[in-house]
Amino acid sequence: MNRPLFYDKEGNPISDTLEWARLFEDREYRIVKQETLWWGGWLSTVWLGLDHGWGERKPMIFESMLFFGRKGDLDCRRYSTLEEAVQGHNLLKAHWSNPMNVVCLFAELVWQRIRRMKWSVQKTFERGKHE
Repeated sequence: MNRPLFYDKEGNPISDTLEWARLFEDREYRIVKQETLWWGGWLSTVWLGLDHGWGERKPMIFESMLFFGRKGDLDCRRYSTLEEAVQGHNLLKAHWSNPMNVVCLFAELVWQRIRRMKWSVQKTFERGKHE
């Protein structure tokens, strides 16, 4: 099945790539909802217009992502409709506003850092043995 690659916010196919680019360039059109959470996380839900469903199911043209500092994306969800995107944003906000979920997230980030440090020290030690 050959379906369109680009869609507007209402889910209508866009056949002209330049039309999609014009819409994508419009910041107000692109942003669905963005906010900073109590612990400093940045939750952003946007219209992508580019189908990220890759033909597997209905077109996935909206995305919510959670960021914190330089950690990149900590959570990512995709949606087919504007209504799903707004609901999904609100669900993610509720999830990531729960202190226990945030504590678990930070514990995982600390554990990842410890593992990287351990690996780095181990590699430095192994290099020293061979010199």
